[in-house]
Amino acid sequence: MPDEAFALVHVSDPGALRSRAERNDWINLCGTRDGAHALESLEREYEGATKTDFDGLLEVISELRGEALLFSRVDATGFLTEPPADRDALAKVLSGWLEGGSQVTQQVGEASVQVGAWPQAPGKVLAFVDHPLALGLFSGKQPEDVLSMLTDSLSGLTLGKRSPLVEGYLAAGGGRSNGVEAFVDFTPWVAEAEEELRKAVDGVLPDPTGLLGLEKGTSLFVSADVFPGTQIQVRARLSIPPDTLAARLADTFVALPPTLPADLPRGTWSVWALHWNLGAFYDTLRGAFDQEEEGLATVDQGLAAAEAVSGIDPVEDVLKQLSGLFALYNVLDDQGELAENVEEGFALLAGLVDGDRFFDAVEALMYMGGGEADAIELEGSETFLLGDSDSTGDFGGLSILPHRMLVSMSRDTLVRGLRALGRAEGAGLEWGSGLQGALDQNGGACALVYAELEHLRALVLRAQGEPELGERDPFESTLVFAARRTPKGFDLQLRTR
Repeated sequence: MPDEAFALVHVSDPGALRSRAERNDWINLCGTRDGAHALESLEREYEGATKTDFDGLLEVISELRGEALLFSRVDATGFLTEPPADRDALAKVLSGWLEGGSQVTQQVGEASVQVGAWPQAPGKVLAFVDHPLALGLFSGKQPEDVLSMLTDSLSGLTLGKRSPLVEGYLAAGGGRSNGVEAFVDFTPWVAEAEEELRKAVDGVLPDPTGLLGLEKGTSLFVSADVFPGTQIQVRARLSIPPDTLAARLADTFVALPPTLPADLPRGTWSVWALHWNLGAFYDTLRGAFDQEEEGLATVDQGLAAAEAVSGIDPVEDVLKQLSGLFALYNVLDDQGELAENVEEGFALLAGLVDGDRFFDAVEALMYMGGGEADAIELEGSETFLLGDSDSTGDFGGLSILPHRMLVSMSRDTLVRGLRALGRAEGAGLEWGSGLQGALDQNGGACALVYAELEHLRALVLRAQGEPELGERDPFESTLVFAARRTPKGFDLQLRTR
């Protein structure tokens, strides 16, 4: 690994990973009508970004037998792999990427290096490296950058030294998985990102440069693997510098309540849930900006103007009345089928601090927007209907309870959600639901996505007819994604089973 690299992708045993992938139903799905569109999209994106043939990449992957490493520096990218027993077959595939361009062969230490223009990527230089310990490719815009990177890399290979990025990768837990692992150090990009942010908020907010503290070390470690059957597992750790504003803002993400499933109606098959203390986030961010000389005068003027027009305080009457619990869910109809119109099955549930105060704020905002603010009582809750209150059509509404708000484009979905919130018998998710299991298995998660994939498949493929999937259907499984705040940042996990 060259010293100045900021990102790497590592596979300890490509052959074993390929063997598991060949027995995974999701990977095999790529050969069916269900997977064709996704594969074509991936192929287009890859060829658009690299200007190289996707089939060529697959050919290289099929020849890999030993440890493989892909890494990037700001000015160049490199790839190295242990030579397999059939060294010549892999060397032929790799050197084939130089065909059609002018080439120069030179010796760099123990390695024979072919450097030349990259025909498939005009303006880039490609180098094929044949070293006793590794075969590889390096690319970049300038020949000197490519040669500098591969010389540094091959020196490390010979001496067995570890670059700073590798040290960070190992410290994050790298080198322990038999799948694909990736590690990115975002620190080199912080200054550039902060400069773009400064330009975006100029005249509105004080200069945020250095405020978050991300330049003290921010990184992402990802480990992904596949297994026979339907299981795919991706784990990630986002590291945030401690004792910084970024860490204090991250602390405003709090654990989802384990009782969340009780608030959702029977037939819920997908949920996107988040628990975020918005009031604390606002106070923390404001406190940091207030220490700046310019302060938040422009923001305060805007908030004061909004209050003068509406009669409500946007922060105290709206923002801080949201408890921070949000759940967007989708339900099946009473017959256990998907709604004919997708949006009819969706509803948004949000937690409230004081429902009465929030109701008054919503009513004032509706009047200010020129709309009607008449509310009716629906299942014992004050509800603003999204349509004619005398209509028998399936118009949705916005219902406000003492500590919950519910919004849906469908009256039926809204009523079912309200009955679940009111704990009507048989209205809520049954005991032992898949969602409850996902929450229990991911205790402390501040964000959770749960989906029964057979229904997702029906939504996506409804217009394409019934596909032929063979003996096993990977959509007969569940997807769960969870994010959890930790002392060092966030742990993230995605799993199908």
